Amino acid sequence: KTKFLVLDIKRLVELTLGKDERLIGGSIVLGAEVREFTPCGEKAAWLMGDSPAYQNIKDIYNQLISTTSKPYQSVFTILIGKNVKPPKDGFGADYKTAFSASQIINMNPAWKCN
Repeated sequence: KTKFLVLDIKRLVELTLGKDERLIGGSIVLGAEVREFTPCGEKAAWLMGDSPAYQNIKDIYNQLISTTSKPYQSVFTILIGKNVKPPKDGFGADYKTAFSASQIINMNPAWKCN
C-alpha cells in the first residue's frame, strides 16, 4: 500500500486520493485561451475548468506570475487528480487527453521536472 504525506506547517498530513487519482508533478500554463498541464514525462493535457481545484490553481498561478511581465509562464505544480476525456469543442478539443485536478499540493516556478 502507498501513502502520500505532506508537511503542513509542523506536522505530516496524509493525502487522500480518490478512485483512479494520482499524485503528479508537472508544469502548468494558464492564459486567456490556454489551460495546459504537462505532467513530468508525459504529453500536455488540457486542464479542465470544472476541476474541483481549478479556481485555487488559477488564483495561485496568477499571484505567482503577477510579479513578472511575462504572460503564459510555465509554473511547476504538484496536483492530485486524474486523466479524463478532453472537451469535444473549444480550445481543449485540440488535446488528446485532459486532467481533472481535485487538489493542489504545491506550486513553485523555481522547480522543474527532473
